Amino acid sequence: MTIDLLRLMRAVHLDTRPQDGEVWAVTGPESFHLVSVDDSGLLCDCEDFAFCGGPCKHILRVGLANGDCDTIKALRQLLPNPTRRAVRRQTSRSHPESPNSVGTDRDSRKAGTHVGAGATNAEHQGAA
Repeated sequence: MTIDLLRLMRAVHLDTRPQDGEVWAVTGPESFHLVSVDDSGLLCDCEDFAFCGGPCKHILRVGLANGDCDTIKALRQLLPNPTRRAVRRQTSRSHPESPNSVGTDRDSRKAGTHVGAGATNAEHQGAA
């Protein structure tokens, strides 16, 4: 099956809901279509499927919802492949206990504002 990447880009923004049996309702901001299973595969009631015969965006959306391998492989072509550096950078931002996060003990020691174990701010201020 050949997948049109532009149709796949539009399919990502649609919603699917399973209906009775092997039928899915696919909705977008302006349309509602039904995708069903036949002996020949998936069928859609939209005009695009009727004229082109290939998978329309509604069929592609059902494929994504059901984990169709071909559709997911095509989707990977649209997404950038993250580098290790970008993944590490994103991971360190999402963990507040990371050594690179703001406000750690290391930062406060450098700034001279670290309070030692067992001492209070008043004791440090009185000693100065």
